[in-house]
Amino acid sequence: MRPRIFSSAWIVLTILLLLFCSQAFATRSRLSGMGDLSIVIEDESNMINLWDFGRNPAGFLADDTGSVVRGDLLWEPHEGRQLVTAPDRFPSLWQLRGDILRASTSVSFRRNTGLALGVEADYSFRKSDFATTKTELESPGITLVLSKGLGSLTCVGADIEYAEVGSKTNHKYTESQTHFTTKCFKTQLGVGRELASEVTVATLVGYSNLESEPYSRWSDVDDYWLALQTVVEIRRRLKLGMETGFNLRRLEFHLNHAGHESYRFNSLKLRVIYDLTRKLRLGMVYFDNEVFTDFFHPLSSDAFVMAHWGIGCSYEFDRKIIAGVEYHFRDSSRPEPQGPDFGIRQESVNLGVEVKALEVWPVRGGYVRTWGNVNPTGGWGSRYSNWENRLTLGMGYSPKGSDLIFEFSYQYAFKDFPTWHRDYKRQAKRYVLALSFKGSF
Repeated sequence: MRPRIFSSAWIVLTILLLLFCSQAFATRSRLSGMGDLSIVIEDESNMINLWDFGRNPAGFLADDTGSVVRGDLLWEPHEGRQLVTAPDRFPSLWQLRGDILRASTSVSFRRNTGLALGVEADYSFRKSDFATTKTELESPGITLVLSKGLGSLTCVGADIEYAEVGSKTNHKYTESQTHFTTKCFKTQLGVGRELASEVTVATLVGYSNLESEPYSRWSDVDDYWLALQTVVEIRRRLKLGMETGFNLRRLEFHLNHAGHESYRFNSLKLRVIYDLTRKLRLGMVYFDNEVFTDFFHPLSSDAFVMAHWGIGCSYEFDRKIIAGVEYHFRDSSRPEPQGPDFGIRQESVNLGVEVKALEVWPVRGGYVRTWGNVNPTGGWGSRYSNWENRLTLGMGYSPKGSDLIFEFSYQYAFKDFPTWHRDYKRQAKRYVLALSFKGSF
């Protein structure tokens, strides 16, 4: 694959770290089994509140009740191959086999004194095996969060995250190896204030640092940010979360690219849910600075900064069946450093359903259709077109009279790049197995 949009490998590692950190204390197996619905369905890990929506540690106290232990496991084996579409061409030897593993365990303590403390240990591993190289990416990490209520209307909080990403590449023909390590430190301080029974406002300030060794390929990164957040709930029919962010990023280059560069950018994030009736729910989401890695996945871990629009609706039948449909549009039409002639566009339709034939044993299913291309199309546009069909299944179990929740989901996805290069096309498939556990004590 031709080099994509990054000027050095550290950006890929940075993106992966941000993705790992953003899932702290989240259990997503239920939505994964329902076609990855994320706009119109609120559950215990996808609420419009300061913690789930804004990742503000001041909202950690109110995110749940009591003390909770969680466990999550995701395993994704995947493979890809290149096919010849013209009979006079030589067969291709390009082939990929890989695995992704993510596991986390967290414990949170909440007391009547208005104090909440949480700790999470997580581990991520990715392996990609090509004909000439084998790459492994390993990342252990830990997160600590503290939240304290100051009276009935104000809460404060702080969190600290630390992770290390080790990248190792074995070159099979030369029997050589390259290895890089990136250390990530992140901390945030947040304050939330309830202005009225229906409106909460909050402020979040944060800092993160990435240092990589050796320095010959990428730079150190320092990030500073300030976010203003609002959560509104009106008569239990309308819920709105909004965040405006201001970021400053400084890159400190070494050796081949000695010197530094600084960037300033803003971001806006919005999510709205409106209950039109007791059974019909409408939803909308907008995020102008979303990190997105699915365009070439699983063939590549290339990441893009996208604008994301989404709309959806859900309908509840007799309190035993809930079905939803969503449309997502992502666009990075802004030219990139190494691909200045185009950006990336991806769309998807998500369908999902949950059936509670037995109250303690719900079953779920879903389907996701995704298609993408460059923006604007033309020239090399057809080369980067792709589509994916994804089938999802899931189930849950929550014994009566207990505070235990078990979730399981399975996804099968088939992706096609029909005009990858001249008379060749590429195909990929993946299987995603997710298990989640939550219990109160």
